[in-house]
Order: sequence, then C-alpha cells, then structure tokens
Amino acid sequence: MIANKTRRKELRKETLASLFIATLILLSVLCINVGISAQPATKIYIYYPLTESNVSNATVGETLTVEVKIENVKELNAWQFWLKWDPNLLELVQISEGPFLNASGAAASFFVPKVMTADTIYVADALKGALRSQTASGNGTLATVTFKVKAEGVTALHFIQDYTQDPPFYISKLIDWDQKKIPHTTEDGYQSYPAPEVSVQKVSDSSLVAGKDVDISISVVNVKSLYNWSLGLRWMDTSLLDALTAYEGSFLKDKGTTRFGSADINQTSGRLHTNCTLTGEPLAGVDGNGTLTTITFRIEAKGFTNLELFDLKLFKRSGEFIPAIPKNGYFSNVIRDLAITSVEASKYSVKRGEPVNITVITKNEGEITEEYHVTVSYDGKDIGSSSIKNATSGGLKAATIEWDTWGASPGEYTIKAEVDILTGEADTADNTGTAPSKVTIIGGESGVPTVVLIGAVVAIGAVGGGASVFFLRRAKRKG
Repeated sequence: MIANKTRRKELRKETLASLFIATLILLSVLCINVGISAQPATKIYIYYPLTESNVSNATVGETLTVEVKIENVKELNAWQFWLKWDPNLLELVQISEGPFLNASGAAASFFVPKVMTADTIYVADALKGALRSQTASGNGTLATVTFKVKAEGVTALHFIQDYTQDPPFYISKLIDWDQKKIPHTTEDGYQSYPAPEVSVQKVSDSSLVAGKDVDISISVVNVKSLYNWSLGLRWMDTSLLDALTAYEGSFLKDKGTTRFGSADINQTSGRLHTNCTLTGEPLAGVDGNGTLTTITFRIEAKGFTNLELFDLKLFKRSGEFIPAIPKNGYFSNVIRDLAITSVEASKYSVKRGEPVNITVITKNEGEITEEYHVTVSYDGKDIGSSSIKNATSGGLKAATIEWDTWGASPGEYTIKAEVDILTGEADTADNTGTAPSKVTIIGGESGVPTVVLIGAVVAIGAVGGGASVFFLRRAKRKG
C-alpha cells in the first residue's frame, strides 16, 4: 500500500515535470516567433530616384543612376552583391560607393567595384578596424550605379542569387560586426522604355464631407500584353477614410472573360489588396490605357491623406513580369495653402564676409496643421533652409537663416525665399517672395575668411610653440 502511494507521488511529479518542460518549450517557440515577427526583414533593393520606384524609364541616349539601397539592417560591417543586366540595352558608365556603410567616417572603408563582363559587376565594401559602435544600422544607400541607355526595351537589374552557380559566391552577402551572415532578401530593378504607368486618382474637393462616399480609380497607361495584375493600396490616415469595396475596371473585361478577386480590406492598418486576370479563350493580353479597379471609400472626417500603391505586379500570359511605374494619389477634402508674407534681411549693405540674417515669415492659409520647409537663395544660389513644424491654420511662423557672404563677390543681390508646395495645393503664386531691397556686398577689409584666420592663428601658435621647444632643447644640449 505504501509502495503504491509512493509510486503515485512519483508519477505525479513526473507528469508535472513533463508539463513544465513542455510549457517552457512552447514559451520558447512563442518568444522566438514573436522576435522574428517583430524584427523587420532586411532587404537589398534597386531604387531609381526620378520615379521613386525600382523602375527607370530613361530614354535612349540618356544616363540613369540607380541606387542600391538597404533597409532594416543592424550592425552591418561588410557587404557584397553581383548585378546583371542586358548589355544590348544598357552600358555601364560608373560605380560609386554609397554613404551608408561609412556614414560616421570614423573608420576607413575598403570599396571594391569590379567589372566582370559587359553585363555583370561585382561590388563589395567593408569597414576596416571598426568598433561595433561604428557599424551601420538602419536604412541607406550602399552604392550607386550609372548606365547609358543604348536601345528601347526592358531589362532587369538582377541581383544574382543562384546558389547552383559555380563559384558559389555569386550571391549577395551581408556581414555583421561578429562576422556572421545577416539573412536578407533582394529586390531587382528594371529599365523599361517606354514604361507603363499605374496611377491612383487624385481627389481634392472641400465639399466632400463626412458620411459621403467617394470613388477613387486606379488606371494603367502604355501597357502591352497585360494578362493579369495585382496591387495593394494603403491610405495613411485611417481615421479619414473607410474602404467599403473594390470594383473591377473595364480594361481587361472589355476584351474578354475575367476573374476579379474580391478586395482584401484591413481598415485598421489602412490597406487593401485586389487582383484580376483574363480567363477562358486564349488571349495574348490587352494593350493600351484603361481602368484596372475603382475603390469606394466612406468619408469619416475632414483631412488629407496620401494614397500609395504597393506590391504592384503586372504579367503577360506567359508569366513574364511587366515592370511599371507606380504613381501615387491622394484624397483631400480640406484646403491646403501656404504663403510667404515677408522676407527681410538684417542688413542691406555689408562688407564681404559679414553674416546677414534672412528672416522669412510664412502663413498657413489652409485648414489643417502643416509641416514644411523654407529655402532662401541669392540670385539663384542656395543660402540654406529651415524646417517649420506645427504650423496651425491661420498661424504665422518665422524662419531665420544666416547667410555667410564670404562666398559672394562684391555686388547687388536679390534675396528670394520659397516655401514647399503642398500636395493638393491650388494657390501656389504666393509660395515665393523676395526681400524689398537688394543686399549690397562691398569689398571687406580682410581678404581672408574669419574661419581661415582663426585656423591660421592656431597653426602659427602650434608651430611657434614647437619651434620654441626645439630651440630650448638645443640650447640645453649646448649648455
């Protein structure tokens, strides 16, 4: 009897221990999964600044410069990639190091741009003797690559990632400070001329009040052989719009039988995704311009929000990808309007090298609080800029920018100020202003800038001190 009781106690202990271990394992798995989901994925991708996308539409004879960018990286110490393109369409001009890896300048970097063939380059960069604190984290540009467009057509700027290649280092690599590989993905870029464009409608109408519905269309132009498409749309202010549904546009269905995917809407995150494809009888695809989809929103408030495309994909019947340039839109049912009310210089006659403070008064004549920039120039040459934050409706904001006149030759100069043109702003005539009088710069007494003079004094002092010590030592040795 006692033995049975003892055995039951042991079984209970074993069961509790097993449950405890299982719980620990489960919690560990959950923690790992949470950690993975919480950490944004690292990515290397091609970015073309002129279209703000990974697609270039540079014409024949033009040069195009793409940026090889990285995002969501931590403690990057070295990187490499291989890039390939169609040499019949693009000719390599230049490869340059980007500012990201050695942004601090605290450690030296070893940049290796190597042209392998007419259609392939190998590019690498590494910090030499860097501390952990000197490694690169976040987002930035690894390198820039410039091409000349030789002919019309489409070519991918492809990151070679085929692990079956020989030698096996035909892959991109990211190395952290501990010399460990950083997992990442790559996203190719494209040169396409002429390139299709997919555009979100821009809506600006102050009569659209809360409770009304508004239709916003997404259209394509200049496309050839489109067979199916998919896209995502996000609206940045989820309190302003509530997506209700998406309708199929006429572009594909006017040419054949189609299957339109019902919209996947997430109002909390302000995202929508939908797609459409031709079906039925064989059809090569559709050429031209037209509407892909129309989305109905319920207006919830007054305000402004950008409407941005993401995950845009166009395909031919063969499955060939059609690169397209996304054109974002916006919705506004408020007036957005900035104005410059005055531009004044602290002095209108100065000696060359004397500082002049340029004060610009701006007014928010719109209906919502805005953030923007003010820039100042003299006869088209930049002086500087200033950021304005929390500019409430009807309020005035002052920005003062110092002009170091050493860079200007003696003469008379017109001071001009400009304030950003806001998206959806209609009245832009008052976004610029000039000072009431020209600033006259006359020859100063000193032909050397103050900074240079200070540097010279410090240098002379250092040399003089060194010379004194030298002569004292010689005197002591003679003694």
